[in-house]
Amino acid sequence: MMINTPLHANEDVTVDISIIGQHPQFDNGRPIIVAGVWHTISFNELTDFTNEATLTMYQGLTIPTDKDNTNYYKWEYNSANDNPWQAINSYAEGTIKNSRCQKFSDGITFCIGIPDYLPDVISYSEQWMLELTVSKNTVFKESFSLEKPTKGFAKSHGDYISFSVDPFSQMKASASDYVTLKNTGNVPLNISINYKQLDNLLTYSDSSSQISAHSKQNYKLVLNSLSWKPQQIQQKGTATASVSSYYLLDQDVSGTAISLQTALVLDVPTINIFVGHNNFEITTLDPVTGFSFQHQRMISMHEGETRTLNAYLSGDGSATISVNTNDNITLLQITKNGEQTEFPITIISSNAEEQVISLKIKALSENKDGIILYSVETEDGTKTFTTHINVGPPTITEKPSPIVGVTSPVTLVVLLALILAAGYMLYNHLVYGRGERR
Repeated sequence: MMINTPLHANEDVTVDISIIGQHPQFDNGRPIIVAGVWHTISFNELTDFTNEATLTMYQGLTIPTDKDNTNYYKWEYNSANDNPWQAINSYAEGTIKNSRCQKFSDGITFCIGIPDYLPDVISYSEQWMLELTVSKNTVFKESFSLEKPTKGFAKSHGDYISFSVDPFSQMKASASDYVTLKNTGNVPLNISINYKQLDNLLTYSDSSSQISAHSKQNYKLVLNSLSWKPQQIQQKGTATASVSSYYLLDQDVSGTAISLQTALVLDVPTINIFVGHNNFEITTLDPVTGFSFQHQRMISMHEGETRTLNAYLSGDGSATISVNTNDNITLLQITKNGEQTEFPITIISSNAEEQVISLKIKALSENKDGIILYSVETEDGTKTFTTHINVGPPTITEKPSPIVGVTSPVTLVVLLALILAAGYMLYNHLVYGRGERR
């Protein structure tokens, strides 16, 4: 069995292994190196560090007898050379990135990659060893897993994201939900999300354009709306995931890892934008011009309550509107764009603004629904829209609490009777008591 803990000649030496710029990955505590991908191997706490160091990686527990590009790699640092960072094996050219290698006072960082010559099997891995030699002494030795590069991309969460925005106004609106994307592979993915004509209006807060290996990212959408007329907008979207060539060895040495550059595409939640008044229903009367009617389907009122309800027409078109109520609703006043009027009302609408029909109504009796019927007549016919009103009990007005110190009439009568009785007794005592003493 391969070891899971380092074998050190110097117990203070530590190593950090990761894809460049990424977090380390582990397989049951053993570091992971992904074939065909650039990694930084950083050794720290090296003592008596000279100007020479050698990094060796090989398959299995011991150095193989027959060395080739499938089982053995060796790189060296030698400050005496014009190029201090070099691959030793002839077949290992292009497997060390000099610009990312570094020597410091008590450590050294190699930036290397092992070409992907692993079998083309999903989740395939092999157990390898790495050794660091300084001045011909092995100062660090540890096992690691060499994994087949894999990319995986998935979404989770809902299938729809909703926005509600006010008509004829520009505003920022946050989505009802967020897009969750998962990287199920072992290489970082660059992510781009496309909602076509909405792209210029969408921003993503607290989100990154990259997802690390075996991680997920929530994309919180913010819509910068235009001055839209009332309508419902729906837009499907896609997410594209790709592996940047920045992470991959050059094509001529990377092995099969070059196939990682093929992008993955999947559908993301569909965006629904409701442009209208909150808790109103939009009905399109003319799909060509966008002529539409908005009303409330249901409200609640108290017995005796008076309220003003609005309905809206917008978009290019004209209509004649009438209103009827049942016997539990009294229609007190009708206004069109703030001016009092009578039904039927003829309205000519445009894309520039809304036409507002306001009804001042009174609810009469509790436990009986009220009904308002809007009749909207256009060239294509007449449509009827209903507002149901749940009429509850009248609003209870609380009686004022008795003021402390104020005496009730009954109490006053009792007190007066006691005073009269005491006075009568005092009178008898004064008059008759004196006579007896004589």
